[in-house]
Amino acid sequence: MFKRIFVFCISMLSFYSQAHPDFDSILNHFKGAQVSFLAASSKTHQIIAEHNANLLLNPASNVKLITTLAALEILHPEYRFKTEYIATGPIKSGVLQGNLLVKGYGDPSITNERLQKVAREIRLFGIRSIQGTVLLDESYFGGETVPKGWESEKDCHKLYAAPLSALSLNHNTVTLLVKPGDVGEEAICVPDPPADYFKVNGQIKTVFKRGRPKIGVFDAGNQMRISLGGTLNAHLPYGQLKKRIYNPLRYFESVFTYFLKKEGIEIEGRPLGFLESRMILTDKSPILSQIVAETNKTSSNFMAEMLVKAIAGKVSVPAKFENGLLEIKKFLEDKVGLKKNSFVLANGSGLGIYNRFSARQFVMVLEYAQRDFEVSSDFISSLGVAGTQGTLSKRMRQEPALRSLKAKTGTLAGVSSLSGYVDTEGDDTMIFSILVQGKPRAMCKARWLEDRIGNSLARLHTAAPSGIAAEDSEELEEDELDELSGG
Repeated sequence: MFKRIFVFCISMLSFYSQAHPDFDSILNHFKGAQVSFLAASSKTHQIIAEHNANLLLNPASNVKLITTLAALEILHPEYRFKTEYIATGPIKSGVLQGNLLVKGYGDPSITNERLQKVAREIRLFGIRSIQGTVLLDESYFGGETVPKGWESEKDCHKLYAAPLSALSLNHNTVTLLVKPGDVGEEAICVPDPPADYFKVNGQIKTVFKRGRPKIGVFDAGNQMRISLGGTLNAHLPYGQLKKRIYNPLRYFESVFTYFLKKEGIEIEGRPLGFLESRMILTDKSPILSQIVAETNKTSSNFMAEMLVKAIAGKVSVPAKFENGLLEIKKFLEDKVGLKKNSFVLANGSGLGIYNRFSARQFVMVLEYAQRDFEVSSDFISSLGVAGTQGTLSKRMRQEPALRSLKAKTGTLAGVSSLSGYVDTEGDDTMIFSILVQGKPRAMCKARWLEDRIGNSLARLHTAAPSGIAAEDSEELEEDELDELSGG
């Protein structure tokens, strides 16, 4: 008996030396910041390491893990968004004697190419002229364009905070094509496509030496003004620059009308009454699993919030943010097992200051996703891959984490996060979450330290002996919830 106990003690000592390489020393480098961290074996469901695992912090874009998983679970991976194109009058001898109505249902994937294809299909349908005009119906979203929490961002007019609409195009951004001219001449800067929603003022001068172009965009109601100035180096190659737009509906109408005219379809432009309603075509998006992959790999705030709207539309119309978030919360509580009132979900993208989750809660979410056969492959493949794909393409570019770690990043001012899966050298998969929050100066090394943890997990050969505990964080009182969610 003594011999067995002695052998067991020796094996456990060896076990701990491998299972806990240097997590404490790494975590000690997070000075001036709060850290919530948990790593567990997916094979044995045992905790490998933890630090303040129940501490609620702002997870930034790690919230997209929750939104995309809930979307796959509630809508199913094969779900497709639709956009309807309806004739409101008879079509005789190639003339639509009415309007062309476009009814949107929140497809986040419509691009210039898709819209141009629709215009071509309308021409092939036999329409050569529209006596009325192009009408747009975005009522499906009930007029909501900005999710809660986005207003707290100092740079809420940036590309990553484009407004939402049930009829959206190019993630409600525009690409500006920029090319230098000859020295002394005006550089080329045009929106793609050059629809009448855009009004370009000023010019950029081409110079021989290093230039400094100035390109500003301004909301002018039914138009977006693009202000040009400064200089551009003549030796620079052709380039592209993206800017957010301000009026999604006007943008969609302007670009769609541009493509219709390019197809030779004349539009008289005067609204006519509804004589009849005839479906011309229904344009459908790629399947949801592809949209989820783009959402997570590019960390698109726009697409994440559009998924919240899609979830809301399953229970009520108009599709309100509040209803979508309520369905996601029910999923977290009823399916994943998070305690009621133990977290704050203010929006679906993670942008802003109000969301609050712990590392343990993210590990529970990721563990649920891994064992859900219907969605696990689509969900895990949507994540960034260390050194090769998504927002992790330039991180952990060497082994052992290279290609072995799949995770979602998160970044805000004073916030950094990384949560996902990593295959270990010991033929196991670790589920982990690292949430860091502090002053911006204290966050300088956050990514580097997260990467060290990722590599340390990848080197593991075994798992620790303590079982992964169910969430035991205390419930937040009602007034605490109000304070965290901005009242």
